[in-house]
Amino acid sequence: EVANVKAATSIQTAMAENNNNPKGKDRSKSKKQRRLDAKKQKKQTAAQPSSSSSSLSLPSFSVISSIQTLSAASAAQNLAVFLKLQSQVKSETSKTLTSTTTATTTTAAPGKTDYNDEYAESHALYTQALNVRMKLLPQHHPDVLATKFSLAELLDLLGDETSANRFRQEILDVYQVEERDGDGVEEKEQ
Repeated sequence: EVANVKAATSIQTAMAENNNNPKGKDRSKSKKQRRLDAKKQKKQTAAQPSSSSSSLSLPSFSVISSIQTLSAASAAQNLAVFLKLQSQVKSETSKTLTSTTTATTTTAAPGKTDYNDEYAESHALYTQALNVRMKLLPQHHPDVLATKFSLAELLDLLGDETSANRFRQEILDVYQVEERDGDGVEEKEQ
């Protein structure tokens, strides 16, 4: 999990850097001050314990509202995927542990677990990435469609099937997919 936290932190840093300026440098500080800050951060990172502990959690990401570029949207979507999958793994692990200790199977929806914050963060990141991509790319662009699909899957996981199906229908509409019956004959809606 330490590697997961470091990966998530580096994605967060990349998102912040991509939104601040093209080279990713904080121009509000002098070059000397940036070097000192980098050394200080490196020492803090080295001082963190390297043992894997189940009590580690991801830092809170406050850069969500500042996503403005396509590269930041890509980083946001990658982080959203990471958070969603991490929550799913934790949820499944928790269910497995619960079912083996109580000899019953838990059927709670993922949205009802203790991982609501990670799912909410993932939802917010997908939404921000989709907003940026829809602003800057045409509606049929593969990145827009991929983000809609990922958001639909998350919404379905959280039990919001109506919203998930709305995004899925938008994807089908872009490709002008028509529903057909098993014989290959078009069904007409009445």
